[in-house]
Amino acid sequence: MSRQCVLLICLTFALSGCALPYSTVISHYQNAPICCTSVQELKFESIRIGDSRGFDLNENSPAYQFDTGKSYFKAFALPEWSSPYHVSIRSYMLGDHIDSAYIFYPQIITLNDDYEVMRSTDPRVFQLKKAGFTETAKQTWGLMYKLEGQISFTDENKTERYLIILTTDELLKAKTSTSTWRTVPIIFPGIVGAFPIGKYEVLVPHSPVGRISISLFSQD
Repeated sequence: MSRQCVLLICLTFALSGCALPYSTVISHYQNAPICCTSVQELKFESIRIGDSRGFDLNENSPAYQFDTGKSYFKAFALPEWSSPYHVSIRSYMLGDHIDSAYIFYPQIITLNDDYEVMRSTDPRVFQLKKAGFTETAKQTWGLMYKLEGQISFTDENKTERYLIILTTDELLKAKTSTSTWRTVPIIFPGIVGAFPIGKYEVLVPHSPVGRISISLFSQD
């Protein structure tokens, strides 16, 4: 293993942010009130091609009873159709350590002007990937993993006017598998870190809360 990789692991260990315990997250979610009686009442935030935004879904977010289950959500009004574009969604792993980590597994649905569901993403759209050190520092100061997926908007999708990021009862029952380095603490003057000694598999539970980013970009 390179010296740079060891340093990144040490920095991640030292700088991981504090996250609520998973049991607390679930308790808040179970007690969260439903915000609205219909999809038409949801608050839709306008977004344009070229925009890139990060946001949290947590106990301070609205929750709605979708057909797929109760979920915190973020709803967007898509730009007026002019040319093909992509929407990229990233969900970052949260937790102070991989053994206590959790991650929001997104489902994306699109609606037409009548608020009818037009598309719903398959779970396989999202893949677990390593997040870069700079990206992790910017988004979470936590664990260097993310779920990332993309959907495209072409001529066939001109009638899709709204996009909602949510999760489902089925996804909340599942876990995502990853392998990570087993570490032992190391202490140098002025710094506390960790030294990798081998890999092991971790099953990360899916969570109703998360740190999410969305980007819209032209299909050029």
